[in-house]
Order: sequence, then structure tokens, then C-alpha cells
Amino acid sequence: MADALNRPGDIAARIGGEEFAVLLPDTPLKGAMGVAESIRKRVLALNLPHEAPAVDGRVTVSLGVATSHDLGIVSTRDLLCRSDRALYRAKRAGRNQLAVAEAPGEESSVPHDMSRA
Repeated sequence: MADALNRPGDIAARIGGEEFAVLLPDTPLKGAMGVAESIRKRVLALNLPHEAPAVDGRVTVSLGVATSHDLGIVSTRDLLCRSDRALYRAKRAGRNQLAVAEAPGEESSVPHDMSRA
């Protein structure tokens, strides 16, 4: 994950268990999605075997993307909650993809599967 980060202020950190957060200060949604897709591709390229039933027998990542820059979110807690909801949408949609958090008041269940774009 750290190899996908480009700026000195960008941070990757474990939240707990198998969940991580990547903090990208002053980054608009398009940039955050690019970093998320880079992380997804890098993990897939490692070609690590997955012991449990998985997308294709390899370790993959699902990512939830949220930015305060584009969503107007001021609360760190709200930002984390929105990214977590997006993460679980990506998992429900089949894993190995990213989903973008909705803006306050929006509802969407369509993940952004950049691997098929």
C-alpha cells in the first residue's frame, strides 16, 4: 500500500484486523480513486494465494473511498463511516473493486469497478 502513495503527507495505517485506512490530505475524489485503484492492482499483482474461497483464489482488496474535499464532510467520524459503508458495498458487489461514498443525502449501491473499465 505504501508504494502506491506519492506524497510525503500521505499515510497508510492499519485500523484493525484486515482493515486499513489511507489518508491523502487535500486530495479530490479523482485522485483518491486513482490511488485506491493503484493499491487494488498492486495487491492483485502480488498473486498471493488465498486459502478461503475468494474471487479467483488470490488475495484481493475491496476499497471504500471517501473524501472531505468532494463530499463537504467536516467530521472525521463521518468521513470514516462513509468510507466504511462504501467498503462494504464493494465487498457485497463481488470484491476486488472500489466503491465511492455517497454525499450526504445521496443513496447509491453502484460500486466503481475500475478493473472492468
